[in-house]
Amino acid sequence: AGAHATSATGRWGWLAEGACVRPWVYAHNTEPLSFTHLHQPLGHPGGANFVEGRVRVRHKPNAEWVGRLSLLHRVQGRSTGTSETNLVMVAGELPTASTAGRDGDDGHAWLQGVNASLTRVELDVARYLGTKFGVGGIEAFLRVWARIETQQGGVAWTPEWDTHRIELGVRHSRVMQERDW
Repeated sequence: AGAHATSATGRWGWLAEGACVRPWVYAHNTEPLSFTHLHQPLGHPGGANFVEGRVRVRHKPNAEWVGRLSLLHRVQGRSTGTSETNLVMVAGELPTASTAGRDGDDGHAWLQGVNASLTRVELDVARYLGTKFGVGGIEAFLRVWARIETQQGGVAWTPEWDTHRIELGVRHSRVMQERDW
């Protein structure tokens, strides 16, 4: 679910979204039958068994420049084990995990397993290049982002992953940012 608005001038805009996905949504009895493509879920990029919210603010000071600031926070129940193929407790967040490994069809608590909390903040500044070079929908960008992850209630099969990155490049200007599912 979400909401968005743009100012009358079009210079400012905001977007707020929330998503909740129960455990075992994309899983099936075997991996080839799971709702995946190239080991990724055919749906929300977070997989399953999570609750998340995101907020984005956009500012266009003129026709050539645009700035975006976004914040994502996700809480997810994760499986325990030493690897994706050696799980001790299967929480239902992995689209490729077999439903044969779960404890029955009913009674799976939302956010069961290790409680993983992820926060990501991102600042993105871009300049439209399309009109200058006669190619529509192209922009040069600089993006700075950081993510912080914590886990409580056990050790998940994936360790906490705190990182940051600076990206510089050229892209299509209608970037979906994980909303193309």
